[in-house]
Amino acid sequence: MSSFRLLVFIICIGATHFAHALITSDKMPTRILKMYDKNVLVLNRGLEDGIFKGDHIKLTSEEGFIARGICLKSSLVLSHWKIYRVVRPQLVSKDTEYLLHSMNQSEIPKSLEGFREVDFSSYYNDIKDADTKKGLKLQQERIAKYDLPDSIIDAQEREKKEELSETQRFVGENFSKKLLEKDFAKVDFSIFASPISWESLNEQRNLYFGFNVRNNGKKYDLEINGEQRETRIVDRYTQEEVEKVYRHVDGSFLIKDISENWSYFTYALYEQEKQGDIYNPKAQINFGPVGFYRHFKHRNELGEEFKIGFVPMFDQRSYETLDGKSHERSNARFGFRLFYTEAITKLTSFKADFWYNPYFDLSTQEIEFDDSRTNLKAILNRKMTDHFSIEYQLQYLKDLTYQKDLGVSPENVINTINFRLSTDL
Repeated sequence: MSSFRLLVFIICIGATHFAHALITSDKMPTRILKMYDKNVLVLNRGLEDGIFKGDHIKLTSEEGFIARGICLKSSLVLSHWKIYRVVRPQLVSKDTEYLLHSMNQSEIPKSLEGFREVDFSSYYNDIKDADTKKGLKLQQERIAKYDLPDSIIDAQEREKKEELSETQRFVGENFSKKLLEKDFAKVDFSIFASPISWESLNEQRNLYFGFNVRNNGKKYDLEINGEQRETRIVDRYTQEEVEKVYRHVDGSFLIKDISENWSYFTYALYEQEKQGDIYNPKAQINFGPVGFYRHFKHRNELGEEFKIGFVPMFDQRSYETLDGKSHERSNARFGFRLFYTEAITKLTSFKADFWYNPYFDLSTQEIEFDDSRTNLKAILNRKMTDHFSIEYQLQYLKDLTYQKDLGVSPENVINTINFRLSTDL
């Protein structure tokens, strides 16, 4: 070690442990030397550049904002970073030079504050300062071929910015066959059922079951949900039968981060309900091809997420009135969605999914709030094993269409206990 580097090292070690050397105006070029699972990167900047454990930075490139990170540990010429916010993972590459900006004046998410306290000195030690002095190019070629984790997208084949128009660059960043195939390499599947009961005395039956299919990609998300609820009872004195069947299927496709904190999505819904001999609706179909989410908290490793979305939807409803006559109408609805999940503990999670859909008359360009539909699901899930969980579900439904068309109560509150089985396909 040269006398200059030794002097720098002694000064850095002697500095107060809690001080951050980087100041808000600091920025410097940097490169990624290695990538680990769970978005841990090694950069070619260290103590001699004024980088300390706990520093908070963002990385940018010519294409704009890329990621934010927290320093886990720092040696003389290297530093290890926990990247907690990756906006455009397809642009993360070892062949790109980035600009490192200090963000020490900005708060980090409370869930990540612990990274500033944990001692990582015994972790991620397969690359050291000495490695920067020998065959680093050959080493990085090997790492790029064999050590690149699935969570980071190789961007070596991407075209240079100056060769692309804004439209071409937008399409290339958001519509990639390679990213699509990677994001759908793994799909999660789960089924659930509420405790089921039958009674021989009056032929009562209660069934509630459903399924969920989704991936959890870095760029693309697809989710399909389905459920069916059946209730049947025969009055033991009059022998009159009352039967209710409710079916619901919805799906969405999401393209994440078309800009910072914004995503694009499409949404479709199908519902059917029969009570006695009356279908209402016989078919409720909503389809929204263009919707947008504003992300306030991106999905993390614990599955926590918070977003608000809006999507205009085509609305078609066929139904029967109490006298058995069939009707059909088509127009539009607005879809407002609030989605929130939180990990209460490692095994317990909470989810709230709220939809509000007022009717929009295209001919008058007016919103009809007396023909709105509200659906709120609040779910408390307790994981028992890797594949099995028990959950309590509270669902609130309010469809003013029932009151408008049939003169019946539009509200329903449903409490269920579900058993859920999950696996990956």
